[in-house]
Amino acid sequence: FLGSGTRSAALEAAAHGRATLSTALGIEGIGFERDQTYFQAESEEDWVNALLSIDERAAFGSGHSARTYVRSQHGWEKAVVEFESLLAPQGAARDCAFIPRSP
Repeated sequence: FLGSGTRSAALEAAAHGRATLSTALGIEGIGFERDQTYFQAESEEDWVNALLSIDERAAFGSGHSARTYVRSQHGWEKAVVEFESLLAPQGAARDCAFIPRSP
C-alpha cells in the first residue's frame, strides 16, 4: 500500500496536544517538523524503537509544539483570513456586505 488518506488524524491529535508518530508520507503536506512536532518511523523496526524510546517529556514537548503549530497554521483564525482573501482577490474592501439582488 503506497497511498495515504487524509491527515486529519494527525491534525486532530496535535490540536489536543498529543504526540504523533507517523511515516513521512502520513504527515506530508501538514508542515510538521520531524522530532519537533512529530516523531517519524518508516519501518517496523523504527516503529518499535520509537515506541520504546520516546519518553514522557519528549512526547509532551512534541505534543505542545504540534498544538501551537496547528493553532497558528490550521486554526479558524487563519482559515477565515484565507477564505476572505478568496472572496476579495484584488484587495477589494473586506467589510463589504453581501446584498442579494431583487427578483
